[in-house]
Parts: sequence; C-alpha cells; structure tokens
Amino acid sequence: SYIAGDDDQTIYTFQGADPKIFINLKGKFDPQIKSRRVPRKIHNLAESIFPYMSERLDKQWEARDAEGNIYEDMSLEDLNLFKGNWMILARTNKMLDQIKEHLYSLNLRFSAKTQEILPTEMVNAYRVGTD
Repeated sequence: SYIAGDDDQTIYTFQGADPKIFINLKGKFDPQIKSRRVPRKIHNLAESIFPYMSERLDKQWEARDAEGNIYEDMSLEDLNLFKGNWMILARTNKMLDQIKEHLYSLNLRFSAKTQEILPTEMVNAYRVGTD
C-alpha cells in the first residue's frame, strides 16, 4: 500500500483529520524535500510556526526557487492582480466564491477546481485550430 500525506497539512482536525495517522505510520518514508509551490517567504513563515505545533514529524523541506510575498491585513480589492502571477488559496471551495466573483468582475482568467462560468477545458476547445 502507498499512503501519501503530510502531518503539517492536517488542518481539518475538526472534521476528523489527525496528524497522528501520518506520525505513527510504519514503513518506508519517502520525503519530498523540495516544494513545487511554496516560495521562500512563505516557507520562512511556516518554519516559524512549527515550534508551536505539538504534534508533527520533524522533517526537512525546502522552498521552491522564488521569493514570494506575504500580504497581511489587506482586502482583495487592494491587490493589483493584473501584475504578475498569483496563487490564491482558501481552506474550502466555498471560501473561494467571493474571490472568483471578484476575478470575474475584473475579466481575469483563472484556473480553479470549480469554475462554472467558462471552464478552462471549454476555453482550450475554442482555441483548437486557431494557432
């Protein structure tokens, strides 16, 4: 059996997720050290939180090769989403509804698991034969 997971990402303890499931697993551990999505600034912030976590495996992991930014105490409307590339994360898909509506109002294309108005697959279908 293969089991994939990360005890640091069991944020849904209120719904039954338990970091001890990963901590107590027996078998061969395959550490994925290099992150593909977490830039250095976010990595440093995460590292500063770990000492306050009572249940976690001590593990080495590295940020991806990008600086990244941390924006605190800002509203969505304060962000210049027209500049650069953005990754917006939320705990649940429901929390993304307001963000998606804002992106639609700005006529910005984005990729999301639940994108009802114009899914990426449909846009790609329209592009067939236009290159």
